[in-house]
Amino acid sequence: MYAEEAMALLSRVIRRCGTQSRSILVIHGNGTGTLRLRVRSALRSGRLPCRAYFFGEDIGAPGLDGVTVIHT
Repeated sequence: MYAEEAMALLSRVIRRCGTQSRSILVIHGNGTGTLRLRVRSALRSGRLPCRAYFFGEDIGAPGLDGVTVIHT
């Protein structure tokens, strides 16, 4: 999946959660880091609405910097 496609899918998933309290584990992998940077940049700037987010390496999540956890 290309970055644009993945970001559009993630946006749809977050919107579909609406006001329900959900946790989404985004597995963007390590690779070149393109998708990880896009996801995290969108979260920091508020382009992806959520209550909170955590970077895998900060919370010891399986996959470390290959995952991001989003709480809607």
